[in-house]
Amino acid sequence: MPRSGFRPSRLACFSTLLLLGVTEGAMAQGQDPTPEPTAPAAPTAPPSDGASEADEDYEVDASTEAGPVPPQATAPEAMVPQPAAPVVTPAAPPVSGAVASEVVMNPSGEPAVPPAQPSGLARAAEMSPEPVQGPALEREGSNYRRRMKPGFAVSGFIQAQYQNSQFSQDQLNPDGQQLNLDEFGVRRARVRLDHGWSFGFATLEVDAGTIGGANLRLRRAEASVFYRGDAGLDETPWAVLTAGVTDVPFGGELGESQRDRLFMEQSIASRALFPTPADVGVKVWGAYHALEYGLAVLNGEPTDGTSFPSDPNAHKDIAGRVGFQAKVHEKSDLGAGASFYTGQGFSAGTPGSKDSIEWVDINNNGVVESSEIQGVTGSSAIPSQNFERWAMALDFHARLQTALGLTRFGAEAYLASNMDRGVAPSDPVVLGGNANALGGSVYAVQQLAKYFLLGFRAAYYDPNSNVIEQHAGDFHLKDQSYLELSPTVAVAVDKVRLSFEYDFLIDHLGRDAVGVPTDAKNDHFTLRLQVDL
Repeated sequence: MPRSGFRPSRLACFSTLLLLGVTEGAMAQGQDPTPEPTAPAAPTAPPSDGASEADEDYEVDASTEAGPVPPQATAPEAMVPQPAAPVVTPAAPPVSGAVASEVVMNPSGEPAVPPAQPSGLARAAEMSPEPVQGPALEREGSNYRRRMKPGFAVSGFIQAQYQNSQFSQDQLNPDGQQLNLDEFGVRRARVRLDHGWSFGFATLEVDAGTIGGANLRLRRAEASVFYRGDAGLDETPWAVLTAGVTDVPFGGELGESQRDRLFMEQSIASRALFPTPADVGVKVWGAYHALEYGLAVLNGEPTDGTSFPSDPNAHKDIAGRVGFQAKVHEKSDLGAGASFYTGQGFSAGTPGSKDSIEWVDINNNGVVESSEIQGVTGSSAIPSQNFERWAMALDFHARLQTALGLTRFGAEAYLASNMDRGVAPSDPVVLGGNANALGGSVYAVQQLAKYFLLGFRAAYYDPNSNVIEQHAGDFHLKDQSYLELSPTVAVAVDKVRLSFEYDFLIDHLGRDAVGVPTDAKNDHFTLRLQVDL
């Protein structure tokens, strides 16, 4: 028998019986069979292709999300309820075999979305100690690597200090110079102007101070042209040609900024060879990735307290350095270099003199006596002479970022002949032979927390290993060596740094009660306040 269009289906009959059972149960408990009207649930649309993985894994249970089932609208007894529309549940996306084992089911039986895992770099950053944020230890950086950015910049700093020396005396030397070394003073007061263009750069830096008397001199006066290559604006150009008052490319200490250096001055060996780091000449320098180089032709006459002396000979000195600076780890780098210097020094001659007569008051009676009249033989003039001089150096330095802060350490070694111009000036014409010098230094600097710095440096210098002296009838080499130990502590906040350094100087300049060389009392300390402009 064919089914009539008005005959209810099995699903409709099941829905009607279920509704009647719910109604009878509610009447038996004395409750209102009619539920409170609720807002119909928003229809759930199947996820689109651009939906996120979380949306695709989320399924809607129609029996719980749609709220209580409202009563079916019934017509008169002739009306029959219509069948309910089936609920369409989107299927979860297939899970690959490689990930299926990691899927976690939530209490409702649905796959939970796993939390996003950090990348390898993120995990390494979480495991590594964060760098300590503190004062900038390198505002200028090495003179062998400099940025030449377009535009105009002004910078500078002031170093005011108090110094005290055991060698100080309230006296004057025979030349009329004071021997007091305990005083307040300004070691350096500098103003620097930089202006860069596409292929040119100009630097003018003036230095003033009061140590050894008021002085004012040029620290830098550089005119440069450069080829940048593929180096960025924050990197050193490939090739730079600089002329004027510029830094000497030799060793590691000369390349270190006097503004950034924690120690008060260069080590004693570096001060002996180069009393100041600047000279007048022309220089070719630059950097290519890790490689850095510099080659200069110079007058060879370092600056004094107030000015640049004129070059007394036509021969020009040549200085050069080649090195590298590479980042070996995310928080550490190292560098090294080899340097040379060759040139000619100048030994000033003496004018000739005639025969003369001289009176010496032997008995101090103020009366001229015949026995006190002496003849002085004249001498011929000694012409000025040039002499050969040279120096070599090796330097090494490294930096490491630790949980305590930045750690810096390094070493430098010197070998030179007739190069001393600051501690015991060399003149082989007067000495009768070459003065072969040997020196070096090691140092370490540690940043503690945010504001404290500790440093220690040991330096050795022997100005001449060829000097022979006699003691008790025996001849032996004279020990003229110096050992300098310099512990330093500093507190730095932003652009202000307060430093204290005590220099222990061990030498052989003193004499004991019987005339044997001993250590002279010439230790000194310096308290310095530096403020950057």
